[in-house]
Amino acid sequence: MCLYDGLTDWLENIDVAILPINGRDAERNTNDIIGNMDCREAVMLAKAIKAKMLVPVHHDLYEVNKADPRDLVNAVKEIHPAQGYRFFTPGEGYVYSQKCGAD
Repeated sequence: MCLYDGLTDWLENIDVAILPINGRDAERNTNDIIGNMDCREAVMLAKAIKAKMLVPVHHDLYEVNKADPRDLVNAVKEIHPAQGYRFFTPGEGYVYSQKCGAD
């Protein structure tokens, strides 16, 4: 998933935005790896759609298509420090309550 004109119109006021952060670049394109938005783009989109929680994904699925989760933390600090976010470990459960916005 990449940013495009009109995307925010479809996604306004989302409570939980599950967004890819593994990015895209020339090397991935050369190897037929379809890219996604990067950390900064994910934070900017979460901010634009007023997401209460950003759940970054696709950063650790494949060795050839990884992203450093610290880049997302840094992007949040720089772009939108109030942005909630959470990284999950495989199999981890989580209950998001619209009433309180947390576990």
